[in-house]
Formats: sequence, C-alpha cells, structure tokens
Amino acid sequence: MIVAVPYVAFLVALLASGYKLVRGGGVAGLRYLCGAIVCFGAAAAVLAPNTVAFAARHEIIPHGSLLVGNGLIMGGSLCLALLSRTVHSSGRPVVPLTAFVVCYLTMLVLVYSETTESTTHFNDTYGDRPAIALATLICLSYIGWGMCTFFRLLGHYVRHAAEPVLRFGLRVVATGTVFGLSWVAWTAFRAVSRVVHYHPNIEHPPPVSTLLGAIAVLLWALGATLTAWGTHLVRPFRWLRAMRGYRALAPLWSELHAAFPEIALERSTSRLPWDAGFALYRRVIEIRDAHLALRGYFHPDVSVWVRGQDPTVAEAARVAAALVAHAAGHRYLASPAPPHDVGPTVESEAAWLIGVTRAFTGSRTVAEIRRRVQAELGVPAASVTR
Repeated sequence: MIVAVPYVAFLVALLASGYKLVRGGGVAGLRYLCGAIVCFGAAAAVLAPNTVAFAARHEIIPHGSLLVGNGLIMGGSLCLALLSRTVHSSGRPVVPLTAFVVCYLTMLVLVYSETTESTTHFNDTYGDRPAIALATLICLSYIGWGMCTFFRLLGHYVRHAAEPVLRFGLRVVATGTVFGLSWVAWTAFRAVSRVVHYHPNIEHPPPVSTLLGAIAVLLWALGATLTAWGTHLVRPFRWLRAMRGYRALAPLWSELHAAFPEIALERSTSRLPWDAGFALYRRVIEIRDAHLALRGYFHPDVSVWVRGQDPTVAEAARVAAALVAHAAGHRYLASPAPPHDVGPTVESEAAWLIGVTRAFTGSRTVAEIRRRVQAELGVPAASVTR
C-alpha cells in the first residue's frame, strides 16, 4: 500500500493542477501554484523506493534519479517563492531563481566530488561523508525557505478569506505545507544523524519520508481544488443548517400567518422542503412582510417597557404586543417600530429572527408585556393565540 502512495500523489497532483489551470486561466500566481504541486508530485514519484531501485540498475549517470527528484522538490519550492513574490509585487523574482541555481549547482559539485556508486540507499550508504551531508542540507535549506515563505503568505490569506470553503481550502494547503516542512525536518535529522553516527545501524530508509512527502502533495492538490468540488461536500450540511433555521422560525411564522394569511407566498405540498435554503429565505421574507403589515399596531410604550433588555427580547415584545392590538382591532396614532441593524445576508437575517422567535415563545418579559397589553385593551387571553 505504501509503495503506491507516491504514484497516487503524483496522479492527483497532475489532475488537480490541470483542472486548476483550465478553470483559472493564465494567472501568474495560479501557474506558480500548479507548478509547485506538479513538481512536488513528480518528485514523490521519482524518489519513490521502486523508482530509485529501477533507476539504480539502468541509469547512465550515477544518482541521476536522486538528483532529479531533489531538483524537482527545489523547483517546487522555487514556484512557491515566486508565488509569494508575485503577490507582494515589490519582491524581485530573480532572487529565488538565483538562489535555486546556486544551491542546485553547489549540490551537484559536492555530490560528484565524492567517489560513489549507484545505490538504492544513497543517503544511508554515503550520508556520513561531510560533502554529501552538506549537499543534502543545502538542498533542504532552500526547500524549507520556499515553504516557509509560502506558509507565511497562507497565514495572511486564511485570516482574510470570507468564503468558508475557500478558507478551509487554504487551511488544507497550509496543513500540506506543515507536512512538507516535517519532511524537510525529518530528512535533515537523518542527514545529521549519519554524520555524527547517532544511529549508524540504519540500513534502509523508513517509510516516514515517503509518507510525509506524499501526504503533503495530496493535501496541496486537494486544498487547491477544494473551492471547485468542496461546495458539493458541504451542500448536505448547508441543507441541514437551513432546515434547522426554517423550523426554528415556525412558532413566530405561525403566529404571524394566523394574523395575516396573505403573507404566505406559496403553499408547499411537502412537509420537508428539498430546497431548504430557498424555504428559509421565503420564510424570512414572509415574516418581514407580516412585520410591515403590523405597522399601525405597534404599541408606543413597549420600547420604554423593554429598555435595557436584549434586542431580540425587545423586538419579540413589540411583535407580541402588536399581535394583541391587531386581534383587538386597535390602531395607534404613533406606533414606532425601530428597526434593528442586521447584516445583508439571509443567514444573518435568519439568525436574528431565530433569536426573536426564541424570545417570543420563551421570554417572561414578552409574556408579561403580552398580558399587560391584553389587560389594557380588554382582550381575553384566550382570544390571542400563542
């Protein structure tokens, strides 16, 4: 199973990057992100144990697969650094590119300065040589620098992302970067341990490196494309949330509908609305229409009676008193209904009305004001539904 993980990660990286490029056009930042995902995915496949074993038997240049794989990882970090420089337009792309060339050439010189032979376990065989260890650490330093630069950029965008799916996708990408940095730290630890002979009995690399790298690639690919397919995953949760809001508004809506049957925009034949979002939107509109129909029935003294109370309790008290006045057919010359400042979305409007509904059905203050207005207008309590 572990053997197939790097190749699956590479396939996912190719599909995700191709999809993002087709959907996103030729934006420079998107190209760099897709380039990084492809480079990391290709590196996971090239550095997979089976690939390295095959290359060791057939490669003309010793350690070619290892150097190509490391070059791909460095290339992915270069793309991340260029992405960060693209976002911050003051940055100069020549800096990470120059650093890439210098680090990679230095790594080549150090590797080939030692007399080595092709092997499937290069770092375990020659990692105790200072030149090889230095080459590894130079490579890892560049990779870690690029990932850290990208991680700081992600932190900024996660804090300012308004869309939940986008914010979650950025967090998935950030988690992938953490796994990538964990791969860097683990590989650096193994390189240093070989030099200082901290663990000289390691003959074969454990699957930790393979798993960390593959998981990082998968998370980058999934997070980068989450905005496209993630909406389908969250659709059931949005339906449930809208359905809870729809039913939470039922007590208030029922009272208002009994007083003003004409507010119902459409009668549904199903007790379970499949389009719960639209049903919630319709219920919010109908409650607001009933609120407008109550103009002229709002008691002018309720605002004084509920002074200092929670805004939802105050609004519920106004509506309860107005329903009593409407049942009695009593209008007021001055009946102010001060509006409450609510956000412009259906969600914020529904959240406000749900709070009003809870106060309408459960607040002692609202019940007391209802009885007070009934006594004032001489309306029997039984004639006003609750």
